[in-house]
Amino acid sequence: MPLPQQLFSLQKLDTDLDLLNARLTEIRASREESDELVRARNEVEARDEVLRQLEATLKDLEWTVSDLTAKIERNEGKLYGGRIQNPKELDGFRREVEIDRARRSRLEDEVLDGMATQEDEEGAQVRARERLVTILGRWQAHQVDLNEEESGVSERVGHLTSERGQLLLQIPAQSRSAYERLRKIRRGLAVATIDRNNCGGCRLALPVVIVQRVRRNNDQVNCPSCGRFLVLGA
Repeated sequence: MPLPQQLFSLQKLDTDLDLLNARLTEIRASREESDELVRARNEVEARDEVLRQLEATLKDLEWTVSDLTAKIERNEGKLYGGRIQNPKELDGFRREVEIDRARRSRLEDEVLDGMATQEDEEGAQVRARERLVTILGRWQAHQVDLNEEESGVSERVGHLTSERGQLLLQIPAQSRSAYERLRKIRRGLAVATIDRNNCGGCRLALPVVIVQRVRRNNDQVNCPSCGRFLVLGA
């Protein structure tokens, strides 16, 4: 195979490898949980925390109501037990019972409101968990697809890398070095085809003598503008 065609074949291999390795990078980055999944998980955790706080608040209210009920019952026992005869003392217990009953009534209303809120939050929590399960299942299925794709892409990279190594052995060391240097400074494109007498890399018009040299010779010819190796188009 003439040197220009060897270089062109090397360029095609490297272009394919660049694309495949870029895809592998994308696949590996996709191993992280998606933003959608993270948001769904955070929502479930937030719902759980809200319910924990509601449950704690309700327990505190219920204990306070229970303590108030016990206190009211004790004072009613004193009020109606007949042991206390002092009218002033009886009136004090009566006012205290009335105040405690009014407070208990307010607290019982708060308990009912809290229970209604808790029921709403439990419904929201169920919906959030169902949404998380759906999104997680979709993400896990996507991971399976990515695993299969990664395996295929990695296998292809291995095959092309081996083919590239064999091709490099056929190219003179000086041309290999020049090729690698051009790849670095020309964004991965060291070899360009001639397109309507223009360089396919920099798109500038080529002198007729350069085009003729490419057509006649089997040696490397470089674009006088960008320095890329020139080959005839397919």
